[in-house]
Amino acid sequence: MQLRPTSNVKPNDANALNERNERSSMFSKRVIYFCVCMTLAGYVCADPPSNDDGQASITVEAEPESIKLRSTEQRTLVLPFNVRRLYFGDSQLMKVEPLSPTKIRLSALKPGKTEMRLFSAQGHVQQYDIVIHASLVELKSVLAREFPNEQLALSELNGDLLMSGSVSSQTMIDRIDQVAAEFYPQVVNHLEVVPSVVEPQIQLKVRIMEVSHLQLEKHNIQWPLSATKIGKMEHEVVGQSDKLRTFFKAAADNKVLRLIAAPEMLTINGRAAEFEIGGKLPRVTPNDNGKIDVEYEPWGLKMAVLPERLANGEIRLSIKPRVTQVDASQRTKALHRGLPQVRYHQRDILANLGVDEQLLIYGMPLVRVRETKEKIPLLSDLPLIGESIYNSRKVQEKIDLLILVEAIELKTGRIALAP
Repeated sequence: MQLRPTSNVKPNDANALNERNERSSMFSKRVIYFCVCMTLAGYVCADPPSNDDGQASITVEAEPESIKLRSTEQRTLVLPFNVRRLYFGDSQLMKVEPLSPTKIRLSALKPGKTEMRLFSAQGHVQQYDIVIHASLVELKSVLAREFPNEQLALSELNGDLLMSGSVSSQTMIDRIDQVAAEFYPQVVNHLEVVPSVVEPQIQLKVRIMEVSHLQLEKHNIQWPLSATKIGKMEHEVVGQSDKLRTFFKAAADNKVLRLIAAPEMLTINGRAAEFEIGGKLPRVTPNDNGKIDVEYEPWGLKMAVLPERLANGEIRLSIKPRVTQVDASQRTKALHRGLPQVRYHQRDILANLGVDEQLLIYGMPLVRVRETKEKIPLLSDLPLIGESIYNSRKVQEKIDLLILVEAIELKTGRIALAP
């Protein structure tokens, strides 16, 4: 008699059994995954080797060694032991390549700080503090572009950045330090705050003119100053309403003033401004070999002006003009006749100017020979040929040099200077 197996399992019990089997399979997979992970972790973080007594033995260096690299720099470490495993903090800052059991290549990627530990089979642990910095030239370029008005001095000190100099505020120090930290992880900051001194600008206007006494007589304009003498330089302050202003207005209206130059300069209180106009005159002198040497002697006007603002609002001008004149009416009597003489005038002038006042430097007269043309009655009026018929006459005229200096304090456009 054969017995047939019968199943007393109901459909609901079968479903429950399947669920238990699935759960058991899932649990088994998790156990296997955990075991694999622990195995891998044991390779990286294995227990240190034991000594003869079975106790763990690890030898750690008391002080980590410091390694400083420049960005993109590569360096090979040669170790006195075989490296079993290693650890380093940030793989974005540095790349580590094992070359052999005792050699490791370090490749710096970008500025920053990280650490590295090397483990030997005998339990030896070597620690390194690694600092990576960028190029000093690149940092100087960035700071010069971003902070052009600050006085900065940058240098490297044992791989660190040393900053010194003077800046305008503490906020500026913080900004510079923030930029430098992107290039150098370790920055030695010796920057000092030097408050800026703001000085208003002073505009100096100079007009250099010549006036002919012959033309003044022709237009009935009276010379307002004392008679000038050769070799003597004088000065006067031109006020808001005086005879000198009247003279200059009449001379300008009749166009008897000949403008030579009109330089303008910008400076600040207590800072001298200087200009020079003119040219060079060739001078011929014999030498010991019987030949002729040609030297060039400057002529014209050279002037230094130092403005100082006084407590009462006036501006004090300290002026040192040096005038070199070419006198064609006087000829040298030395080797080569016909060369004009050169005369020098120099003086130290101090004058206080109020609002709308100017300083006039005058004198230093020259005598020039001028040829004039006079018509001949009837003959000079003939058609076609009348213009070529005239009487010529040489006239000596006295020429005075006039230098007019004006100082104007500007209320806008200030210049900031560090003292």
